[in-house]
Amino acid sequence: MNSFRMVLKVLLAATLVIGLCLAVTGGEKPLPTPASLTGLSSQSDNADFALKEELAPVHTEPGEPGVDDPADVTDDGPSEEEIEMKFLENLARTKGMQYAAELKMSPKQSSPGVSVMHPLSEIFFEGFESGVVPPTGWTTVVNNPYTWDTSSYAPYEGLWYASCVYDETYSGSQDEWLISPDIDLTVDGIDWYLDFWWNGSYYWSVDPSPNCTLSVFITADDGATWDLLWNQYDYGVFENWVWNNTSLDLSAYSLEANVNIAFVYTGYDGAQFTLDAIAINDAAPPIGRCCYGDPTAWDCADATQAECTDLGGIWTEGLNCIDDPCPEAPANDTWEYAESIMGPFPVVVEGSTIGATVDCPGLLDWDAVWYVFEAPYGLNNVDIDYCGTVPGLEEVGIVVYADPVVCEDYILSTDYEWWTCADMEDNPHMWWTALPGPATYYIPVSTGAAKGQQDFSF
Repeated sequence: MNSFRMVLKVLLAATLVIGLCLAVTGGEKPLPTPASLTGLSSQSDNADFALKEELAPVHTEPGEPGVDDPADVTDDGPSEEEIEMKFLENLARTKGMQYAAELKMSPKQSSPGVSVMHPLSEIFFEGFESGVVPPTGWTTVVNNPYTWDTSSYAPYEGLWYASCVYDETYSGSQDEWLISPDIDLTVDGIDWYLDFWWNGSYYWSVDPSPNCTLSVFITADDGATWDLLWNQYDYGVFENWVWNNTSLDLSAYSLEANVNIAFVYTGYDGAQFTLDAIAINDAAPPIGRCCYGDPTAWDCADATQAECTDLGGIWTEGLNCIDDPCPEAPANDTWEYAESIMGPFPVVVEGSTIGATVDCPGLLDWDAVWYVFEAPYGLNNVDIDYCGTVPGLEEVGIVVYADPVVCEDYILSTDYEWWTCADMEDNPHMWWTALPGPATYYIPVSTGAAKGQQDFSF
């Protein structure tokens, strides 16, 4: 079983604080060797998650060109000065999911994605490895300069993927089409499935700001008519900026020898959507374990991911209810039952996110467990170090909350870094400078989606 370890240190912050003691249990690791890390700036284009201005455009329904009422979009958007002034506020408040996968600027970030294992029967595959959009045989319909392109930041597989970012200039609505070559679905006389990987922002495409839509259409008459197959609303709740897999049954078109598939981005003031590993194959959606209902006494079903979403459950591919029953939620699964961290500091805490359920859906979307501590001074420097967690974390939550916990009111860390610990595992280190007190603070510990739920130590 994986393990994690965390060291929590609370120091008195001097008047007119200049710095923060970064020495954490000096005998446990050598001078830290930080991973390659740069702070996120408002100019970052990484996954379009860092900056979202608070406009309130009308949501564009799937497949519709433009916004519902163009009269609502008449100005040129906020000035650069307004954007910069709102950056830090919006970074914390509008993109609640602050995982290291978004913020960690290390060599791992640009490493190749997974290698896709192709089914025996596959009649179409596109991974955008040419680095060009549209790929050979594909076409695009461009209605805005911000349209489909390729990117190499954190692909699902290979080195490249397709990406459509939001129009940060607010020049108008987006209705951007990426259309496949002709595909023959009569091959072998069997039913085929459209399988693809995608990611985007739940916050900016569903709730609370339904400002953009990723839709999938199919045509069997050279584009004279298009049938809607899917959009992100069909998936249910999803995590911001995490790759999701969707498989769509194309059996209704099994007699069609010339179809085209279109991936369409529509919206205004939305956020980025991305695509990778688009395939048409004979592989039905995989069956996994679905834990749904009361997290203290889960109901369990072996189901597809789509079926589990309909049940409002948590789906895990490769597991089943008989051999892998749903885990019980940890005792500190919610902030109301947070585990107390008692001084004197520094204190080593060991715990696990295994079995944890989602906190603050649509904002954090973290499978977190909760800890609470008292900050005794007027100003407090708080330091958290995850050295001792094995395997090392690639994603982690970097916020604390004052009492009582309100999802939107989290306090982002002053800064953070990844460093190499004595056991040669790369783990996060974060700190908060001059937190006011005396006060009670809560820590939601999330180990992220990259390696799943695991034991940890800090």
